[in-house]
Amino acid sequence: MSLFGKLFRKETSNNKIIFIVEDNLVYGKLLEEFLRQKLLDINDIKIYHTGENCLKEIHLKPSVVIMDHILDISGLAKTGLEVIKEIKEFIPTTNIIVLSSQTNIDVTVESIKKYNCHYIKKDDKALQKVATVIKDLWEVK
Repeated sequence: MSLFGKLFRKETSNNKIIFIVEDNLVYGKLLEEFLRQKLLDINDIKIYHTGENCLKEIHLKPSVVIMDHILDISGLAKTGLEVIKEIKEFIPTTNIIVLSSQTNIDVTVESIKKYNCHYIKKDDKALQKVATVIKDLWEVK
């Protein structure tokens, strides 16, 4: 287990459901397919294009939520941090990975410190980093 995984040790269930909240349809599908290849013991992966749609199904209690921060450039949809706040109010132990190209350091710090999230910058190694964090989270019992 990586040091990163040990630092963010959280309770997980055997219900290995992953929610991907990503407004870029192509990127969301790419992430889903990558995770299906790398994590063979997934029960299900669901993709949502808005945080609001994710929240409608949060009762399914995903073991991991992968959240983009900016989900709508028009500014009409909730931001990733707003959705994370609601998820944590409903299921405080939910493992959340913020996967974003966000350059605002305040968003990064808030997601990590206040909501105990993992933060991964969208780059050419992001998909592998996401898979590694999820494996580490699922190893923790």
